[in-house]
Amino acid sequence: MDVNLLKTSLHQPSANVEEGAYTGRILNSLRTGIVVIDRGGSILLANPRAADILQRPQGELEGARIDTVLTSMETLIEAADTSPCGESRYQCGVSLPGGRHVIIGFSISPVERIVCRKGGQQYVVVFQDISHWEKLREERNRLLQLATVNDVLPSILHELKNPLAAIASAIELLYEEIPEGRVQRDLYTVLSEIRRMKLTFEGIGSIGCELRSPDYNAVDSAGREAFHILEAEARKKGIRTRCEVRNMPLLPFNGAMVRAIIFNLVMNAIHACSEGDEVVLTAGLADRDRVFEMAVEDTGPGMDPDVRMRCKELFFTTRSNGSGIGLAFCNSAVEPAGGELLVEPGESGGTRVTVRVPIVPSERGVSTGER
Repeated sequence: MDVNLLKTSLHQPSANVEEGAYTGRILNSLRTGIVVIDRGGSILLANPRAADILQRPQGELEGARIDTVLTSMETLIEAADTSPCGESRYQCGVSLPGGRHVIIGFSISPVERIVCRKGGQQYVVVFQDISHWEKLREERNRLLQLATVNDVLPSILHELKNPLAAIASAIELLYEEIPEGRVQRDLYTVLSEIRRMKLTFEGIGSIGCELRSPDYNAVDSAGREAFHILEAEARKKGIRTRCEVRNMPLLPFNGAMVRAIIFNLVMNAIHACSEGDEVVLTAGLADRDRVFEMAVEDTGPGMDPDVRMRCKELFFTTRSNGSGIGLAFCNSAVEPAGGELLVEPGESGGTRVTVRVPIVPSERGVSTGER
């Protein structure tokens, strides 16, 4: 079989070419990218699917070097030597002409009886875009990790929260007894960090809990407490903060859940901001006191429309070290309570996240009323 005959049958499937025509029609119909390369890395032949995956014209691929469109020849030769019959599958990252980055899964095999005019060895590279499958695999792994953490989390939190509470109590006592000065300031810094840790544990431990409560609690105090604890974190980054939580009567909501929601929303805002930006928490009753409403707004760069549409999806994150759990957790707490979580552009170009929950569950309809 001759590569030139195959190339002719790929580009002119109807041509009367006996040798290679049938194979060419098969290559044209495959949903997998296939290229034939020589030992030097030049692409001798590419099927239409290869052009689709790599987003380059088929004629442009043939004659190009493989390292400019897929991966280095050294990587391919190493893969071929490791698995000469193409049993193993490898992967590499590829930047497409439009700027999109994809993950390509490929296998490579040396080709017998196909020798170019110079007598060099040739290889067949078979590949697919596996970006979607890699994303599913990553999400599966994160779900498995989350399930494992969920199994051991209650006992870990119990072991941590009790001694942490004892340490906080001891430091509070020392803070009140010693005179003003550097030691007292240092103790206050330690106490602030302990309170932030406690708030973090409370937020993690609240996953799966309900926002509504049969008991009436001081939601305004819970909101102020959570926000003031996080102000130290904002100050470290040079971010200004403002708390505008109005006094409210006792409400049928879980104070720990309110603190957990505020913790996630405020931390997201802090991560989105830079020095000089501002994070503002507002909370109070709306719609003639029938709706509890709280909002966290920042003056950061804001979200792209595509990101805003997906930000409440579990594990979706734009940060390299983000978990993608925060907003999904808040939404999963608010919706069962008959409320809604809105993510909108802020008045100053940042992001505003608003939580609206009717005081009476049956009054869900009022959550879309005037503000």
